[in-house]
Amino acid sequence: MNVDDERGAVQEWESAARPGRRWLGLVVVAVAAAILLGVSLGSYSLWDPDESKHAEVAREMLETGNWIEPQIAYQPYHHKPSFLYLLIGGVYRYFGVGEWQARLVPVLAGWLTLLAVYWYSSATSPRRGVLAAILLASCPMFVGVARFANFDGLVTLFTGAAVLWLAAWLDRGKRGSIVPFYALVGLGVLAKGPMAAVVTLVPLAWLLWRRDVEWRQLRPAPGAAVMCAVVGSWAVPVGIGAPQYLFDFVWIHNIQRYLVPQRAFHPEPFYFFVPVILGALLPWSLLLPWILRRGLGGSAGRRFLAAYSLWVVLFFSFSSGKLATYVLPAFPAMAVLGADWLGSDEAERNVWVPRLLLAAAAVFLLLPVAGWAVAHHEAPGLEPYVLLALPAAISGGWLLAWGRSVLIRNRDATVVLCGGMLGTLLAFNAVGGAAVSSLVSDADLAAAARAGGKPDRVVAYGVRPYSFLFYTRWPIVYQASEDALRDALRTPGKVLLLTKRKRIDALLDIAGPLGFEEVAANARHLLVRVRPLKDGCLPPCR
Repeated sequence: MNVDDERGAVQEWESAARPGRRWLGLVVVAVAAAILLGVSLGSYSLWDPDESKHAEVAREMLETGNWIEPQIAYQPYHHKPSFLYLLIGGVYRYFGVGEWQARLVPVLAGWLTLLAVYWYSSATSPRRGVLAAILLASCPMFVGVARFANFDGLVTLFTGAAVLWLAAWLDRGKRGSIVPFYALVGLGVLAKGPMAAVVTLVPLAWLLWRRDVEWRQLRPAPGAAVMCAVVGSWAVPVGIGAPQYLFDFVWIHNIQRYLVPQRAFHPEPFYFFVPVILGALLPWSLLLPWILRRGLGGSAGRRFLAAYSLWVVLFFSFSSGKLATYVLPAFPAMAVLGADWLGSDEAERNVWVPRLLLAAAAVFLLLPVAGWAVAHHEAPGLEPYVLLALPAAISGGWLLAWGRSVLIRNRDATVVLCGGMLGTLLAFNAVGGAAVSSLVSDADLAAAARAGGKPDRVVAYGVRPYSFLFYTRWPIVYQASEDALRDALRTPGKVLLLTKRKRIDALLDIAGPLGFEEVAANARHLLVRVRPLKDGCLPPCR
């Protein structure tokens, strides 16, 4: 980037709209985001397996007072860093244990991410800031993760805030402190692990190669000291109090899971994230080739955001295991670049944009039909909930029918479609959570079990019993050896078994003849009382 271009970028940054309008926009985004993310937050039960598991880990931390080493079913759990559990446990301590309390930390993370995206983009125009927030908030994956007790929302906040801070520092002509960037990267490592440092620090090489910044300007020594201090605030106590946990987390659940296919929990092909991004960021995902190209050719700050976005996708594409949410940290930067491009004359002149937006509108129009077909085959009885997709379908239908006739701008057409998706997401957040809970939670079985009094033992076989564990707060025997499973089921006493009907025959082969009295059942699991039999299992037990 030559000196004149860099000076122009700085002048653009410094010519922001009146501060009053910018702050007003921040208030509007803050209120709207709070409604979108917070509505009916505690009105439905926790979802298996991940949400209920993480909520239960935090609850057991609070109950046992062991804030160093996570545990599940009162057994060590070394898969994840404990920062999220500490935060949720703190919420439990002050507000009690419950659904909205477990989800409050990710909701706040999502809310702050939207504010960061707005604040960065609004430096040149509050309208552009609002557009960037709309682009991100209309992403179902982003909103879903923000209302889900998991690590992805927290790491997206810290990595997103880090790269936006660095981009703003570049846009200001490298004035001000760069050190908060390293502190935010360190918090990202605390949130999910070393990947946060890899995805945020490696793109700095692009800046150095392009000579957008000099090595000394990055202040690597104080930056490394700050980042190590942040990470060390967790790693040092864990290394002293539970060294095996630190080793297992870093070596097995990060390095090996990334590099070794045999360790991968979710093996997927290299191109896995291409359809993920196209679907997650629709309607504007179809515009990403132009958005990223403009970013790579823009100011130093925009170039860094574009390089960061591409690197996140590339880095996780090489991973042995993949989940759709792995690329979520790229979405805030993509939303900022999307708003920047849609606000340009280039977007209005591009002949492909109207066609691609109409294609996205056709997809939105068909959402209720596709949703009904999926519900009819996979979850009969939930077909009425496809009406929640009507706002998105209406926006798609309107654009197909009248959008071109009224000569709507490409930017405004994108906002129409995003607005329709926002309406669908708000409707789903308000009333759709309970429908999903009926398919992915054992809160109903836990209520039935508690009504019968506390048993001597609870055994889970062939299932992940995390929501049952969270709602009963009883120790559970699960993932046990065959001998331990046999002893737990056949030792005299009041025993409850949580399993699947199709697992019964395999269980009898292990434990011998048993009698079962059904307590409750849902679409997923079966809850029974168990009694050993001496003369074989009679037909009622099957």
